[in-house]
Order: sequence, then structure tokens, then C-alpha cells
Amino acid sequence: MESFLVLILVAVVAIVVLYGIIRLAVSHGVQDAARSLQPASGVGQVSEVIRRQRARYGDEQV
Repeated sequence: MESFLVLILVAVVAIVVLYGIIRLAVSHGVQDAARSLQPASGVGQVSEVIRRQRARYGDEQV
């Protein structure tokens, strides 16, 4: 009986953790989508996503 309660407790904790991770991922996705819909902040400037990609991978022209 005691091991069954421990199993249920572990399952509940796992569900809560997964819920939190999914909620965090969805909120970040919504923020990124909202940011990508906004135009660049000025003439000749690139979006934040492109700026981060260039910083991560270098300014390579394909």
C-alpha cells in the first residue's frame, strides 16, 4: 500500500513538472511569435532573431 502511494506521488509530481515545462515553452513561443510579427525598429536594422542567429553562428553569407 505504501509503495502505491509513493508511485502516485511521483506520478503527480512528474505531471506538475511537465505542465510547468510545457507552459513555459508555450509562453516563450507566444512571445517569439509576437516579436516576429513586429517590423524591425528602424531602416537598415535587422530583427532581434536574425541578430541572435548572427551572433551565435557568425555573420556567414549563404
